[in-house]
Amino acid sequence: MRCQSQAEGFFNAYELLTKNNQAYMEQEASEKNSTSIRQTFKTDIVCLAFALELFLKDLYFVVNGVPLSGHKIHKLFDQLTEEIQEEIFQHHPENYFITACFMYPGKSPLDKFKSKIRHYGDGFVKWRYSHEHLALFYETSFVVGLIQSITKVTSRICTEKRKNSNL
Repeated sequence: MRCQSQAEGFFNAYELLTKNNQAYMEQEASEKNSTSIRQTFKTDIVCLAFALELFLKDLYFVVNGVPLSGHKIHKLFDQLTEEIQEEIFQHHPENYFITACFMYPGKSPLDKFKSKIRHYGDGFVKWRYSHEHLALFYETSFVVGLIQSITKVTSRICTEKRKNSNL
């Protein structure tokens, strides 16, 4: 079964929490003596990471007609055909920078992209249990771009399937 609406819900929650966090930080900056700690800073990342997982699972279902399980993004991504992986990469807003990246010498642009996905691939699990880690980093702009790329590919495939079923 498709999980697009769930994915969109978690992405919307991420956006709302991010706006809330930004407003809170602006308020904190204006109140010089404030010492409170904001607890929703981790929640937005959990929502974003779970949205990514669900968007990937939705794409897989659209392509294959069967659900996919698991939480590790790189393993879910590897279940897609190389053609779809490449299309997602081509739609990603950072694809030029990833292609030019020197961090992964000798790798193809798609392999560099996959390495970056691997780096953020267990965000949902890690950030749910962020209290168990001393420090975590999550590049939200990369993940948002990945979600945008996945939704473009999903939309294209759905449109193709609708056209083919009307023939």
